[in-house]
Amino acid sequence: MNKLLAACSTGMLLASLFSCGERQDTLPIEKTASVGFAQPNINLYENASEGIDVNVQLTVPASKAGSIDIQVIDGQPTHRIMTDPPLSENGKLTLPVAVGSTEVSFKVVPVDDHLFNGNQEATFQILALTGDLEKGSNLFATVLLIDNELSGSLRYFESDGMGFHRQSYEYSHLGNLNKIGWLSIRNLTTEGEYRYVYDDFGRIIRINGEPGNYRQIFSYENGKLKRNERLDSSGTLEVDEYNVEDDGILTGIQHYRRLPDGTTAMNAYTVFTYFSSGSVHTITTYAFEAPVTYAVTKKITYTDYLQKTNPLAHFQDIPGLLIQPLLPQKMIIEEHGTTFTYQFEYEFTDSDLVRQRRTRGPSGLETTNYFYY
Repeated sequence: MNKLLAACSTGMLLASLFSCGERQDTLPIEKTASVGFAQPNINLYENASEGIDVNVQLTVPASKAGSIDIQVIDGQPTHRIMTDPPLSENGKLTLPVAVGSTEVSFKVVPVDDHLFNGNQEATFQILALTGDLEKGSNLFATVLLIDNELSGSLRYFESDGMGFHRQSYEYSHLGNLNKIGWLSIRNLTTEGEYRYVYDDFGRIIRINGEPGNYRQIFSYENGKLKRNERLDSSGTLEVDEYNVEDDGILTGIQHYRRLPDGTTAMNAYTVFTYFSSGSVHTITTYAFEAPVTYAVTKKITYTDYLQKTNPLAHFQDIPGLLIQPLLPQKMIIEEHGTTFTYQFEYEFTDSDLVRQRRTRGPSGLETTNYFYY
């Protein structure tokens, strides 16, 4: 005991200080706050006028006042969003950080232009810091602006079974189908696209296809689609004349072909029948047989429709020729004396859009997955 008292009085044994009746508190360890976005990916609908907050988190309370500089990464357009605080001309904004802060934020507000412009991304980067701050994880945050006018429109589908086929869809700012791109992989890989051209009234007047410089030219009569002219692979003129009722229903097509003598003659015609729902029931094609008769060469019958929206409702992807607004569960094809039966099974998204179709037929199972804007 005397030795301990002597050590306390002389201060020679520093290790004994904590044993000398008086309690010593351990000083807190200062930590530097690491900074990062709370969410790396954020969805923002174009018609959400209140906008959303983009939060930046600090791992510990800020020990000093400082700031965070944030910038939209190079080359990304920002004309469809506004921020608070506002972006500078070079796409930067600064967030002040007060002492003790654990989170700061800025607001992103969409500009609703009521156009079909498609979705657009804006990626924000934590660029520079002042005060006792350091960069942590999640230094980028991407805000996906979802075009509400385009939301739910078909973006692409993929079919896999007896080969692979992918078909994508793009739309103009007015909502018209603008382009279809396709890729097929069977024995060989082929790909191409169709581009759609409209008149001032929004009516389809031409479809340009590649490869092969394929072109369809459309004309109208009494305000209704009447004629489709195109050249086949050999350069021979083919013409389809449409019978469209006043309610817009396609009831028939006359198929013409230019003969070697330069005249044009009808070589086949197609007849459509419908259910009361407006979805097609039968598509029957009659071809010319010498000397003066026409015989059925192909008949397609659809039945068992679901009250679900069909994302591919138009005949041959031609705008204005709506024939199948609902989804069939069964299709029968009669051709060349043979009958083929196909059954369709579907799965749907939470928004009631078809997500997957399984087709069961003579060749086995084909699965088609659908993706939307």
